[in-house]
Amino acid sequence: MSSESKVLKVAICLYPGVQLLDFAGPLDLLSVLSPAHAGIVKPPPPVLFSMTQLATEDTVVASAGLVMKATSTYDKEIASGVQYDVLLVPGGLGSSPGKTPEVLLEFLKAQAPRAQYLLSVCSGSWILQQAGLLTGKRATTNKSLFNVITAASKDEVQWVRKARWVEDGTVWTASGVTAGMDMTIAFITQLAGAGVAAVVSNGAEYSACAQEDDPFADVWNDEAQMKLALSFGEHMNHL
Repeated sequence: MSSESKVLKVAICLYPGVQLLDFAGPLDLLSVLSPAHAGIVKPPPPVLFSMTQLATEDTVVASAGLVMKATSTYDKEIASGVQYDVLLVPGGLGSSPGKTPEVLLEFLKAQAPRAQYLLSVCSGSWILQQAGLLTGKRATTNKSLFNVITAASKDEVQWVRKARWVEDGTVWTASGVTAGMDMTIAFITQLAGAGVAAVVSNGAEYSACAQEDDPFADVWNDEAQMKLALSFGEHMNHL
């Protein structure tokens, strides 16, 4: 690892029912620029990312039934007083009000004032909104659940329907699931440069979408699809 590279501590905020690809995609891309992989990108990038997977318990069950071991728990991190530079909040079945673990909201509220960046993927923006971290901000979210998620907070958050991701200062919010990878490439571009981002995306054989490339905003704005989306939203609230 070069002394010229600044290491940013990233908290991957997990919880029961978290959507696997929401965090696995961004995590895999960011890990190319981890201290453990220093030397892959030459010359050394200006930033590296050190990832920690946090959850409510030592193990967490994600979507598709995948059981994972967390690096640490929110309770432990709150007690230790450790500060993270980047908070990444994925979406999932546990992201709706009443389902989101209180300890996760407590952790986010404690970390946010001194964190350099807040990132969310899919309905992870719902969690940021519940924590009061999107007030007065422009943001986006999962398009199939857009109306459900934005209904209760449309007066406090400037929700953007058509955008693959939205950047408002240090707060980045992505649309549904795979959009998290597009946002991550844009995030790397801003912090480390287009050349470094190209190395990461080419290594993953991934062609990132542009910010305005959001066909799903129209797909899920169709009346028939909206009925399906509302039905799915009700389903989520009862899980």
